[in-house]
Amino acid sequence: MTHFKKITVCLSAILLMTACATSPEEQARREAERQKAQRALEIDLARQCEPQVADLMLQMDSLKEQGEDANAEQFSELNQQYKEKINQPLFYNCYKLAWENYINQRRLEAAERRADYYEHDLWLWGHWHDPFYYHHRPRVYHRPPPPRPPRR
Repeated sequence: MTHFKKITVCLSAILLMTACATSPEEQARREAERQKAQRALEIDLARQCEPQVADLMLQMDSLKEQGEDANAEQFSELNQQYKEKINQPLFYNCYKLAWENYINQRRLEAAERRADYYEHDLWLWGHWHDPFYYHHRPRVYHRPPPPRPPRR
């Protein structure tokens, strides 16, 4: 390669990497959205077990958004009620089961997506594309010949 081509390739690679990089503002926005979605999931799972706990969580979140200084007394009262509710063994076990159910549901959906990919992709690529085809083929064993009758 000539010197000009090398410089052009390097500059285009640098330009491509900087164009695809996310800015700190974009990263902060994505992190805020992720935390908001996580909190909404926690509230939905709590609502499955105890609707009052979910309401307390929503009220505490709204007070945090308004500012804790103006509503410190009300926030501490809600926090005390929240702690009493979540420390009950029945709620704890129900919430734990709800989390496990959510995680297993996501795993099942991922497995179904993988199965659909291989099922719908075989018509195009054939069995050579499926990495498990040769491992899951039914094995055909020949039957042994029937035993001979005893001689008399």
